[in-house]
Amino acid sequence: MKVQFRRSKLFGETLAKHKEVGAKLAEFVKFKSDDPLGRFGKKDQHFQGDGPLKATGLIHAHLTQDISILYKRSGKDPMFMDLVAVLSHAELGTGDPANPKQQKKIAKVMIDQEF
Repeated sequence: MKVQFRRSKLFGETLAKHKEVGAKLAEFVKFKSDDPLGRFGKKDQHFQGDGPLKATGLIHAHLTQDISILYKRSGKDPMFMDLVAVLSHAELGTGDPANPKQQKKIAKVMIDQEF
């Protein structure tokens, strides 16, 4: 199955803030190119619960303990991997304690992205 990666403007902006994940991002892209439905680590999944992040329909996978890539899949051949953002738990509002206002704010920004 052919996989095409598309990047949103937000992805570029957030990746620039987290340059330290470059090598791990390259691993993610290679892994998803080879196995687009495979799990990149144990936490490569849709958001859980009933909050605003789950409503985005996005999938997140950890690149580091604190930083995740957010993406969505569509299509079959080719399959599109839309890379939405690279964010820390604090930026997502999923830190400890959770920040529902931040989750709502970032969810709106992510939903509005174009590819």
